Amino acid sequence: MRDKYQNQYATDNIYGSVVEILKDLSVSEGVHLDLGCGFGAIAYGIKENNLHVEYLGIDSNVDSVDYLLSHGCEAYVHEFTDIEATLAFIQTLLKGRSIASISILDVLEHLPNPKLLLEIAHTLSLKYHAPLVISVPNIAHRDITFKLLEGRFDYTETGLLDASHISFFTHQSLEQMMRLCGFEMIRSRDFEIEVSDQHFPADSPLLSADTTVYKYLDWLKGTFDPHATVNQFIRAYLAMPRRSVSAPEDQAPFLSVIIRTQGKRPEALSETLLCLTAQTMTDFEVLVLGHKVDVEHQLIVEKAIGDTPEWLRNQIRFIKVDRGGRATPLHIGFAQAKGDYIAILDDDDLLFDNWIEVFHDLAASAPGTILHSFAVTQEWETTSIDNRHQDLCSIGPISDIYCKEFDVIDQLKTNYCPASSYAIPRYIYQHLNINFNLELDTTEDWDLLMRSALLCGVSESRKVTFLYRLWKNGDNSRVLHDSVEWQENYDLIRIQLNRTPFIMPPGYIYRLGDLLEGKTQIRFSEEEQVYSKVIGKKREPVLYLDLGEGFSEKSRYGATQTSPNTWQFSSIPPAHQRALRLDPGDFGSMTISELLIDVLSESGETKRFSARDVDTNGYVVGNRILFLQDDPQITLILDIPAIIKTVTVSYQRTESVDLELILASLHFARPFSVLYRSLRKLKRRLKR
Repeated sequence: MRDKYQNQYATDNIYGSVVEILKDLSVSEGVHLDLGCGFGAIAYGIKENNLHVEYLGIDSNVDSVDYLLSHGCEAYVHEFTDIEATLAFIQTLLKGRSIASISILDVLEHLPNPKLLLEIAHTLSLKYHAPLVISVPNIAHRDITFKLLEGRFDYTETGLLDASHISFFTHQSLEQMMRLCGFEMIRSRDFEIEVSDQHFPADSPLLSADTTVYKYLDWLKGTFDPHATVNQFIRAYLAMPRRSVSAPEDQAPFLSVIIRTQGKRPEALSETLLCLTAQTMTDFEVLVLGHKVDVEHQLIVEKAIGDTPEWLRNQIRFIKVDRGGRATPLHIGFAQAKGDYIAILDDDDLLFDNWIEVFHDLAASAPGTILHSFAVTQEWETTSIDNRHQDLCSIGPISDIYCKEFDVIDQLKTNYCPASSYAIPRYIYQHLNINFNLELDTTEDWDLLMRSALLCGVSESRKVTFLYRLWKNGDNSRVLHDSVEWQENYDLIRIQLNRTPFIMPPGYIYRLGDLLEGKTQIRFSEEEQVYSKVIGKKREPVLYLDLGEGFSEKSRYGATQTSPNTWQFSSIPPAHQRALRLDPGDFGSMTISELLIDVLSESGETKRFSARDVDTNGYVVGNRILFLQDDPQITLILDIPAIIKTVTVSYQRTESVDLELILASLHFARPFSVLYRSLRKLKRRLKR
């Protein structure tokens, strides 16, 4: 009778992934030690792939060891109950041989104390410089997570919730345990399964991809946990010398203040820092991000910091950022912040003394929410004396346009929340992947606020906490980026929000009712106009190569534009390519015409391909490819795998789709066809 754990090696299962890691690490010349080997599923894979290592398995189960022995494998029975005894036993088995690699597969989850076996592995890995490969199931798989919401934890005979599992692992807990045991990860080849063995009962709305609740939970899980569909963590580690336990860090401050500056308004920056010295609450740190500052302006920023009182100076960190757009220094600051909350402070804002205190009071009453206070605004200008000294002058009355409570619907129309008027929980940025969109050079703060607020909710204070200066001259974001770019980014963010399932805050049924009574609505055609105007400008084409493992981010290459409609992809690794995929953008509603793909191989031969030679998720009509759906893809399968040197792509791109062409190309374009009727309906809506 076959044992339930008598799994077989296959290139597309977890044991195949383990062997691929061993191949990638180029292990050879020694013994592969399989601790808790079971029936030795990888023994066959090691032999089949000619890894030039001797397989040696150890397990406490007599039947599995007998099975391996009967198949010509070296295997021994041993109980892993004592570290020193086990190490001595292994040394006798080696008989002078060295250990090339170690594996512990599908074992740790069955042990009450997995650290004992890892301690044994650490000693051997450190002595022989041998990598350790482990495999454990992911208790936080999407299917298990969703079922827990309805109180289900269904043990099964085998699988993710095998009834014999007594230790459970998430990505975070696994990595924490491995670090504590002295290991550092060097490879990862996690095994993903969209629908796991825990995907039942089928009629649960929490597991049906078509339900609203599933779509929302799936978005949350996918945003918060990059390993949501990982079934099995398959990782390789190297043992490191034990490190002394570091002293605990000082208690985190309440607020991290992020100041992005280029040092071009030194007087304004000095005034902003001066405002921090007057705060009624001083439980904060300051991160000053010098973005693309030259030596002259860096010295200006450092002088402004140096002029602050010593107590404040000790709470300031200056970080120089020489790359990226406007969102990059904010992202770096948020990533390095230590406070419970994070707030952006523009380098020219004038704070009132209650700015931090108001945030603190809000956090005490509603922890985890976005904290929002009121602001006033005023027009200012800069003047120069002898072209050296800079003066800052107010030139208008104070306005209360930002003295307004946060409202999701109003915020979708106009941003009434300057960056310094709110604070965001550090946890959601550093642990839940709610981050800045680094492609935005304007409205990046509004984008982060909207996504954060729809997740966390907003706590309000009607107290005015700062003055937001509107500059009528000099460098500022409104001057450096024209109104067209601002509007395009606003429109793009609204489209992205529209594609994301969100929970509306309590009270918004009445709010929506009021809105509907006002006959206010967003027409479908308006969104399509934004697509055609904005999306096409956001990304150059991207190339993916298939090295035998399918397309992935590991084989993603950017383009160099050589002419208005031509891009070249180079720096391609010398390996046999089976296929290539071109992604001309992120969104649909576009047409690619006159497509030519020139593939230059290492031998010097160039082959040319056109639209009729490719596979695509669009519609090919003559020499045109029409894309309705998002994530357009063009795939070219090579007849014979080749080592590619460069790929040159040229095409004309139009930010629209002629639906009549699609309808004419469909052999089932009949009045009774569902697709025909759907496309007709879409065409009518686009014409409104």
